[in-house]
Amino acid sequence: MSAELTITERIYEILADVAEIDVSSDDADLLESGRIDSLSLVELIFALELDFGILLPLEELDVEDFRTARSIAQLVASVSADGAGPAAEGDYVSSQAESSTIPT
Repeated sequence: MSAELTITERIYEILADVAEIDVSSDDADLLESGRIDSLSLVELIFALELDFGILLPLEELDVEDFRTARSIAQLVASVSADGAGPAAEGDYVSSQAESSTIPT
């Protein structure tokens, strides 16, 4: 794995690792197709928080944020831009290489 990936590229990897989802495009509907169910959604949220070092407040999340890989990447970039983590719109450096602990 390259040290630097775009957020969307990393989202593809997380979806494949966590939910065993092979995403065909940035705009493939993950919810309507049934590729993301309630359990995989919880696992995905946890993986995003851990991997990107961000906090996704459950009370502020909308299921539409998880409809496509593009919308997930936009959510991560938005939360990161608000100062909740290290990710930005450009390149992403894996936080797993720096730490394997759960962010507090």
